[in-house]
Amino acid sequence: MLTMKKKETIILWDPQLRRIRNNLRSVLISFAVDKGNEISSNYQWKKSEISEILIRSICKCPSCRRNNQNMTFNPGLKEWYCTECYKLIQDDYKRRKVLRDKGEDYGDFREEFYKTFV
Repeated sequence: MLTMKKKETIILWDPQLRRIRNNLRSVLISFAVDKGNEISSNYQWKKSEISEILIRSICKCPSCRRNNQNMTFNPGLKEWYCTECYKLIQDDYKRRKVLRDKGEDYGDFREEFYKTFV
């Protein structure tokens, strides 16, 4: 298995390449869903394993579940996020950190999670 150790963003600008990428992701997702459906309910752990692999893959963003976006790898979580969600989480971290430093209410702030996006 390939292990990435740093943040990596994959952006495709060419519309034809994007269409090919999106179609390939759709095929992989369909295959994973079909395999999950084939597995007997006695093997629920196997279905969960397939879902986990799919969520951690470059095929789907674990935050918004979209599969047709450019993706950024988060090495701390070992997951791929669409570039929009990655940026939103980074901005949210900065905003919450400022509020925390001012002593204001900053909501549910899981700093360990957010720091992996910096």
